[in-house]
Amino acid sequence: MRLPCQLAQRLPRLRIRDWYPRDRFPSHPSVTHRFLTAAGGNTIDYLWTRRNLAILAALFKEITAVTDADLRLQLLSAFVQSLHLCSKMVIPRHAAANRDFSGSWGRPDYMIRRRQMEQNPVDVFWRSCTGRQGVQPMMRDAVARFPNGIDIHDARTAGKVRKSAQINYGSIDVADLDDYLAAESVDFVITDPPYAGLVRYLPLSVVWLCWLEHLDRKYKPDLKSEITVERGNPTSRQHYRRRLRNAFKQVYRILPDEVAW
Repeated sequence: MRLPCQLAQRLPRLRIRDWYPRDRFPSHPSVTHRFLTAAGGNTIDYLWTRRNLAILAALFKEITAVTDADLRLQLLSAFVQSLHLCSKMVIPRHAAANRDFSGSWGRPDYMIRRRQMEQNPVDVFWRSCTGRQGVQPMMRDAVARFPNGIDIHDARTAGKVRKSAQINYGSIDVADLDDYLAAESVDFVITDPPYAGLVRYLPLSVVWLCWLEHLDRKYKPDLKSEITVERGNPTSRQHYRRRLRNAFKQVYRILPDEVAW
């Protein structure tokens, strides 16, 4: 009989039979030597403890084996919501939060703190499926709002939006926005600017995209496409301002001349 401490010592060498991402962390100023040292290695799998990685790999295998395409997509949505909350970057909430056994990604950055909390991936995944902000309540809201179904169109496939569709979606370069949307064709725009590198959206998205890329190469992030500027990044401040100004011009073009603020 093995004692718990002996089993714990074996965890770093735990053999994982299912697929999991092993790519190197992106070469980016946000991924520092200090972070890699704290994580324990320079590949993405070091974001998670070995036992959490084993559970996540097993979950991913089961989800991708689901034959119902809609259900598989919904489960994948819950899965990617769980990944960062099961990583080594999570810290336990303070007692004042009154949320025992709960953790959070304290600040969106590649950083491992002294205070850490290893959350159970199964519990986190279940909350992502059925919790207040989970996939199941979201789908119920969608059914209530669109009782006759939702016509969803991938605008990238035809290079334009479809007016008859209730939802048009697609990840595109804002510089190409005029290829998809006509002038004054949008009532309002919700945007989250890049803040000159204060929040590293694209490099951080590798946490989720490294799994989805295994299913479709379209999820492979292009870090050079990000409009940002920061120390160690070759993009000049002038180039950053020029690209950001062009982005706002594109957004302004698709809005009507008179907007009620």
